[in-house]
Amino acid sequence: MALPLAPSILCLSLSALAVFGAWLEPPCRFSMPVPTRYTGIWSFLTFQTNVISAGYFGICVVSALVPDTLLDPCVVTGFPLAFALDLLLTPLYYGLDHFNAENVKVRRKWIQGVEIDGTRMVYPYVEVAAHLQHAPGAVVALVAALCIQASPSRVACTVGPCSYLAFYLTQTIACRVATGAWVYPVLEDVQRAAGLVGVGAFILVVCAVGAVLAWVGKALVDARLAL
Repeated sequence: MALPLAPSILCLSLSALAVFGAWLEPPCRFSMPVPTRYTGIWSFLTFQTNVISAGYFGICVVSALVPDTLLDPCVVTGFPLAFALDLLLTPLYYGLDHFNAENVKVRRKWIQGVEIDGTRMVYPYVEVAAHLQHAPGAVVALVAALCIQASPSRVACTVGPCSYLAFYLTQTIACRVATGAWVYPVLEDVQRAAGLVGVGAFILVVCAVGAVLAWVGKALVDARLAL
């Protein structure tokens, strides 16, 4: 087995809990109808990351229960992408999004209740949902790095993370062009301060950090296996 059963179940449980957290928030058709008009909840890196993570650790569980199958190489190859996204998610959210003034105001508004089509919609667990979706990321990434039994290849560290980040970058820009609004308020802040050039630079830096984290994960695994 590439990742033992106990850590696989732990990480799958935390990732599934993170996915569940999205349903404790108001639907994006109410909270952010313009930027999510075409892609809905899939507009968000958080949701995509948590779904990818849950799927990856689901494969890890099956691989641990049925060892010496073709799933073992999949676990090792998929590790850099899962590690990079999960480890990126937690500090990125708490560093840039959670304390953003606009986001704080929006969360308080939904906790107090919002009138929509004559119906008062109240979501008292918005703060809980925010933590459920973002806090487990770094935990599952580090657990996987400390428990995986083989190191991923250099190709896996490059192709998977870079391909996905290029896809999400393209999706984010396409949504902005199609709707006229950014998915994340922090991008609106960056655009006001530094224009579209600043937004482009900001997004590229975030993607570069994500790509580097895949190699950090490999370095951690290599160092542990070398002991």
